[in-house]
Amino acid sequence: MWPDDLAAAIARVLAIPAGAPVPLRAGTHASADWHTDAARTLIRWLDPEAAADPDTVDAWQNATARRLADGLDSHDDVVRAWADGATVRVALTSTCLLRVVPAVLSEWPDTPRRTGERRADADALSDVRFAHARARNVSRIARAHRVAPAVLPGVATELETPDRRLLVALAGSRSALRVGTVRAVHAHARALTSAYHLWYASTRTAPRAADEITSIHRTRLALNDAVAVALATELTAVGLDAPEHL
Repeated sequence: MWPDDLAAAIARVLAIPAGAPVPLRAGTHASADWHTDAARTLIRWLDPEAAADPDTVDAWQNATARRLADGLDSHDDVVRAWADGATVRVALTSTCLLRVVPAVLSEWPDTPRRTGERRADADALSDVRFAHARARNVSRIARAHRVAPAVLPGVATELETPDRRLLVALAGSRSALRVGTVRAVHAHARALTSAYHLWYASTRTAPRAADEITSIHRTRLALNDAVAVALATELTAVGLDAPEHL
């Protein structure tokens, strides 16, 4: 699920007027993939009178958060949605999270060409360029072990927290590129890089020694490749090359 899809689901539950921005943040709670403070930030759009009454605003926000959680709970792609004060936390199905991987791999070129003049400092994005080179290296090593990338239905239950955090970060690529400013692309590329390094440190895309290749290896390689494509696309969007080697 892309962030825009979740934002649209939130807007439907709350009947948010067109043009109102729906706030979403990547999850930091152990079991949540996304957080939204829509009940807090959109009160002036949904109920101007409640927004103007300091005696009722907290109760209104908490009640609206519970209503939103109940509405999202019935969504096919949501495992659980719950209110934590005025914040709603959302856990998505693994199948839903994995949908972004084939979408990225099919929509964007594997090696995008840099177009236009440089709009960002290469040193400022050195960690992003390193992450891209690392992802390409991971891909080469996995393929040398005869791992083929594939997102397979049976792997959904095997996803761990680092996988989920990286999938959520990857899902933000499309929005950052659509905004297109150096600031937006830079911020997202750094967030994706951070999630990727944490994922890299705790997961494997190739089996150890004589271990068998499993569906989770194939899926993680596909995720790794999608991250490489997203990072390359974001780097070229701001006029920087995406290095292939460390």
